[in-house]
Amino acid sequence: MLACCLRVSFNTQHHLIKRQTVIKNPVGRTNPLTYKLLYIVAEEVGQKTKGLSGVLTLHGDRAHIEGPEELSLPYSQFEALRIFRQHKVGTLIHVRCGGISAFLAVPRINLFGIFAVINYFKTNALFDELQRRSNAGT
Repeated sequence: MLACCLRVSFNTQHHLIKRQTVIKNPVGRTNPLTYKLLYIVAEEVGQKTKGLSGVLTLHGDRAHIEGPEELSLPYSQFEALRIFRQHKVGTLIHVRCGGISAFLAVPRINLFGIFAVINYFKTNALFDELQRRSNAGT
């Protein structure tokens, strides 16, 4: 999505000096995307599973999770990537990469990994971005 700004400069007599259209392209940004994250490194998730809080950073070749259990997930090694609703309560992303299985969600509210309200829209946006980057690598 492109954002367009119109910058107009005036002198002290209010005459138009310069009119410049600046186009900002967030897709071409140099800074990596970051998401606050609730994640679980396990083969399966249940209602009693305690999650870990961290920060996911999307780099050009991999996704890096900083938290109690740091993970680096190269897009080229993604074996499975799917999104689903766990017990019809919250939306989770399941990533299987190099033998590691991780469940990811972008929380709206997170209380120590025990109780969380999942941000449905940002979790879907993260899934779309992961899917786009993993397909671009193959």
